[in-house]
Amino acid sequence: MPRKREVNWSFDFKKVKILNYLRANGDGARYIHSASEPYTEEQEISQDRVDSWLEHFGMHKFQSHCSGHARGQDLLKAVSEIEAKTLYPIHTEHPEAYKAVSKNMILVQEGKKYEL
Repeated sequence: MPRKREVNWSFDFKKVKILNYLRANGDGARYIHSASEPYTEEQEISQDRVDSWLEHFGMHKFQSHCSGHARGQDLLKAVSEIEAKTLYPIHTEHPEAYKAVSKNMILVQEGKKYEL
């Protein structure tokens, strides 16, 4: 005789409370997304799902890019104010831009050793 199949249920009551709150109070609410924009197909699909829910609840979305990388102009300003004796720009798309704010800049070459 085959065993009866057990069914396990998991339910997150916090999410239900949030959804019920949004149903009652979501119209005109603001959603602030403070992270980088999606850059993979999976992230885009996930973001589309979130956007659909926000639209469903009548919420307004605000995007604030937050990736952990500083803007180029901010980096140039910081380098200018620090006035380092020697600058070795790394992990940057435009290392040559630092020539405008650094008196002694060395473009790092992969595999080469440098003495600090």
